[in-house]
Amino acid sequence: VINRRDKAVNFRVLLLPVRSGDPLPEVAAQPDGSAKVRWGTQHDELVFATIPGKPTGIKILRDGKAILENPPARVP
Repeated sequence: VINRRDKAVNFRVLLLPVRSGDPLPEVAAQPDGSAKVRWGTQHDELVFATIPGKPTGIKILRDGKAILENPPARVP
């Protein structure tokens, strides 16, 4: 449920492809707004950057190294 009386909403939707019968990944929201995703032996961290009036930026870290940053140089 989204409170429509707020001036802005703050939520994320994570879509992950999973085949029937495969184990689901573990997703844990962090106090700083990031999320940790654990999928078997793969551990990723999703870091978000929000700037009012702009699309949300995202950086995906795997083993502490950035594997995706969009838009570049905007995510801490």
